[in-house]
Amino acid sequence: MPRAAGRPAAGEGCRVPCRVKGRLGEAADLRDHPGEVVGSDAKLAAFYANLAESEGRHRDLFVDLAERYFDKSAVGSRLSEWLDDEAQIVSELPICAALH
Repeated sequence: MPRAAGRPAAGEGCRVPCRVKGRLGEAADLRDHPGEVVGSDAKLAAFYANLAESEGRHRDLFVDLAERYFDKSAVGSRLSEWLDDEAQIVSELPICAALH
């Protein structure tokens, strides 16, 4: 995907870890679509609920850290850009089981 004007290429000034983007997407998916992920399996639902809480804590940690060093509105704007990019990427991927 081409880089938007004004955005640094990888390694050219991106000071916030890029894994923040993935963590935000995972947490949002689990929060917004838990039924699609777990169906009616209560044990699996509990597992994913705990995972979503953990991912939420990671998200908060990285956002708080970014806001210590950068303007809060700039952090929010950048996160929004990342989420838009991620939504585009994910919409083009096939659905499959994966771990990271």
